[in-house]
Amino acid sequence: MGRHGMNTRRIERILGLILVLSAVALPGCELVPPPGQNPPETGKAPAAPANSDSNTAKFLEIAARPTKDWDITAASLLATQMARSGPNGLDSLFNLLADPAAKGEAKVLVSIVLTPLVQKTMIPRLTAMTQPGQNLDTRSCATQLLGMLQDPEASKRVRELSRDPELRVQVTAVYCLMRRDDTEAMQLALELWKRPDLNANQRVTLVQEIPVSRAAMMTPICRDAALDTKLSANIRTHAVEVLMRAGTEDVIPILQQCSQTDPEPRLQAFAKAGLDALRAGKQVNAVSPATPAAPAPAASVAPVAPVPSAEAPASGTPAQSSAPAAPAAATP
Repeated sequence: MGRHGMNTRRIERILGLILVLSAVALPGCELVPPPGQNPPETGKAPAAPANSDSNTAKFLEIAARPTKDWDITAASLLATQMARSGPNGLDSLFNLLADPAAKGEAKVLVSIVLTPLVQKTMIPRLTAMTQPGQNLDTRSCATQLLGMLQDPEASKRVRELSRDPELRVQVTAVYCLMRRDDTEAMQLALELWKRPDLNANQRVTLVQEIPVSRAAMMTPICRDAALDTKLSANIRTHAVEVLMRAGTEDVIPILQQCSQTDPEPRLQAFAKAGLDALRAGKQVNAVSPATPAAPAPAASVAPVAPVPSAEAPASGTPAQSSAPAAPAAATP
């Protein structure tokens, strides 16, 4: 896969997580650093200034902007400086996350910048924010942050939330567990897929985390996603890739339709190559083409935010961000 294909697939994965966190529908946009600019690294952040209130004020100013104007790099640096100011340095961000009157977009920004900073000592505070009766944006964002930790206590709570009666919280928890290749989460994803109230953003969230190694189990979702042109070309490509790896008779009509009718020419060619290989009785080791990022409707596009790598981090530590940060929201 070319570098462009890797970047667009990575962005798709980032979008899915953030889309499911907030209830506000946002216009499509991508907040990506300029070419050659990397997200801030925690270890290289400048020392915190003496006035931590100034950092909080600057962060709130960024959060108050339209999401397309967020400076994610600056917000992440501010959060790192707050964390370095002392044991209570992040209190203002946690207070914002817990505030029922705060806007959902601001809470999404908090979850973005806290992702590389989340630690085991924060588990009690985050767990309290996931309890029933808390603001829904607070619950969803706290669930995502707990899901970043490979810690028994955090994992237990995320697993409980994967069966939460609130759909947005449940999808967020299932997403976090799917990133660990969790069998129970895969089964829950299959059940969620059948729900008529699952919106387009939540569908993206589930599809993008299906590993090709689970192809046989997850074909019901991928059969639908491959033909759903409301989803972006990269999400459809991933669904086709999973179907190609499954290699069962029932995926052939889907691949044939994709190869003939998909609006993205590269995806048509990709599906045709897989179809030809399956008909020839060959083992398909699909490698997705470098599909250009296709414009998507507001329901399936959002700003970008940090997402941990699939590899499991050390116990009680967050996974490393795989891409720059940015936010968005999903309609309930």
